[in-house]
Amino acid sequence: MDIHFRNNKLKKVGTCIKDAKRLLGDEKGRKLFQRLDEIRDSNTLFDLKQLPAAKCHPLIGDRKGLWAVSLSEPYRLLFKPYHDPVPLLVDGSLDLKRITAVRIEEIEDYHGKKRKK
Repeated sequence: MDIHFRNNKLKKVGTCIKDAKRLLGDEKGRKLFQRLDEIRDSNTLFDLKQLPAAKCHPLIGDRKGLWAVSLSEPYRLLFKPYHDPVPLLVDGSLDLKRITAVRIEEIEDYHGKKRKK
C-alpha cells in the first residue's frame, strides 16, 4: 500500500528511523518501522488486517473512520484510508480489498488518554 502522512512531523518520524527512535524511544521506533513496512508490503487493507501481530482494527466512537495497528503496548499507529472517494461495498462499509493507500494520522496511547471534546 502507499503511505501518506498527515503532516511533516509524522513524515519525518515515519521516514527516518533515527528520528523515530530519538522521539519515540528505541523499542517504539523500531516497532513503528516494522508496522510501516508491513503496511507497504500489503497490497490492500484487507491483506494488512490478516496479519495477526499487527492487530489491525477499525476504531469506533469519536475515532470512527480511523484504523489502528499495535506498536509497543499501549501505543498504536492510527491511520485512515487515503482515497477520494473511499471505496465502499453496496452495504456502505469499506471495501477493504480496494483500499490501497493510507494516511498516517497519529501515534499515541489512546486507551490511557482523555480526549478534549
